[in-house]
Amino acid sequence: MSPRRSPSAIARGAVALTAVLFASSAGAQPHPLRGLWVGSAKLLTVNEVAVPLDEHNIPVAPDPRVPTATHDAADIRLIIHVNGTGQAVLLKDVAILNRASGAAAAAAGDLALVTDPRLYPEFPPQPAKRFASAVFDFGDAQATAALDAIVEDAAARAAAFAATPSL
Repeated sequence: MSPRRSPSAIARGAVALTAVLFASSAGAQPHPLRGLWVGSAKLLTVNEVAVPLDEHNIPVAPDPRVPTATHDAADIRLIIHVNGTGQAVLLKDVAILNRASGAAAAAAGDLALVTDPRLYPEFPPQPAKRFASAVFDFGDAQATAALDAIVEDAAARAAAFAATPSL
């Protein structure tokens, strides 16, 4: 799973935040906010991360406590899962699937929140609700592994090149 990120940190500078709760009503819920929250935020200010250089090429970092106004509003989709203890996790995408099939599924309301598409075959065939946000890049494990392999190969070749006196 991706690293946990604070929804309040992501939505800092939000002017409007609206959300809809998708949760099963079966059983007692230990935390009142438990469930899947899908909403949007309109960002009008941001904390700058770029560090410009001054006229003497010295880095001058902006004050992170002072938000900078954006040229235009940015509407972003937020997908947040709150577990039974109230801990919130920001998600990139999620599918809501029934664990059972047919009439039993409709009666039971036993739903699963699936964030890994490789798990879809473990559920009965069904139309599912899927929510995604293109705003956040949580990193792709395969892309990270491929990049690590390239770096390791480059390091090995550089070491071999340095160890060969004839080159």
